Amino acid sequence: LFIWDGMSASRYHVCKRLLRDNVYEGLGGKKFVRIRPGSVLASLYPLSKHSPDRCLLCNQSFLNHLTSWWFSKLYTPYDLYLDGTR
Repeated sequence: LFIWDGMSASRYHVCKRLLRDNVYEGLGGKKFVRIRPGSVLASLYPLSKHSPDRCLLCNQSFLNHLTSWWFSKLYTPYDLYLDGTR
């Protein structure tokens, strides 16, 4: 059962937007993020804590969730019978 984590998706998009506004270019073309203490970005950073397609129950992405569910049911006797009828 996949239950989409809408709060994680909204945090992901807010954090991504705030990061875009707070990226600065330093000497030599290196980019860095300026995060002010106590700001919204400070509580949401890093972006990897959030995901636009995360499951609320298992915290996996939709593809990983589907893969782990599908592979456990891949070789049922019915599937093996269907493979033999080709």
